Amino acid sequence: MITTAYREYALEGYDLDIVDYLLKPITFDRFFKAIDRYLRTVQVQPLQPAASVDEQYIYIRSGGKFHKLYIEDILYVESFKDYITIHCTHQK
Repeated sequence: MITTAYREYALEGYDLDIVDYLLKPITFDRFFKAIDRYLRTVQVQPLQPAASVDEQYIYIRSGGKFHKLYIEDILYVESFKDYITIHCTHQK
């Protein structure tokens, strides 16, 4: 799946055997349709968690520091050009 703001690259994307091409701004309905298409085209294996959800985390570098974010605390992620904002239950 490819997301971009540039319509002119759509045909090239299908040469790469992509499942879908999402043109920004992406509506939730369009995103949901793309995810549904992806799930219908691949065989999804059940996930085997390595740890319980409350123990799963990622590290994010911001301002020269690394921040440990627990997956269960992430509400949603916003993107704007080269930057992202991660909204969490306790911090941003």
